[in-house]
Amino acid sequence: MLLNLSNVMMHEGMTFEQKVNPDMTNFRYYGVAYPIVNCSSLNLSAVNLKKGLARLTGNMVITFLLSCDRCLTDMEETIQVEFEKDICGPSFVSENADEDKLYEMDDNFMEGYNLNIEHLIYSEIIVKWPIKILCMEECKGICKICGQNLNEGTCTCDDFVPDPRLASIKDIFNANKEV
Repeated sequence: MLLNLSNVMMHEGMTFEQKVNPDMTNFRYYGVAYPIVNCSSLNLSAVNLKKGLARLTGNMVITFLLSCDRCLTDMEETIQVEFEKDICGPSFVSENADEDKLYEMDDNFMEGYNLNIEHLIYSEIIVKWPIKILCMEECKGICKICGQNLNEGTCTCDDFVPDPRLASIKDIFNANKEV
């Protein structure tokens, strides 16, 4: 979804406010599509700082359906998206090509004077995305042998893992074992 910001970008002191309903049903990250359960409207505001340069602020709340990395239980995760960014149009870039300010701006979501809402939201979700998705902080995961969810109960599997550094000693004992 593209939003035309040419009026705000070209007229100094002009402000623009709008609620935008993004058309997002899922979020793709590293090849996995995470369904969006609930998505509020994006409250978007743009204020012109000088010709071709504006400050963009916004916020929204998105709830995703995820699975726990340890026990694979389905869960919902809510992310609060808030941002404040300086954006620039093509006229500002051509007039100020050597300024350091241009290198600080991350405007890969600007296409001329049009703001790509989905790219903006995607980049903000990436920043807020959890490193490890857990249903609860003390999640025990699943049994490596039978697959039992250890949060729901224990299993009777033998989970003893011998120290591999002592494997040669075990071989000696097994070779000299009297029957």
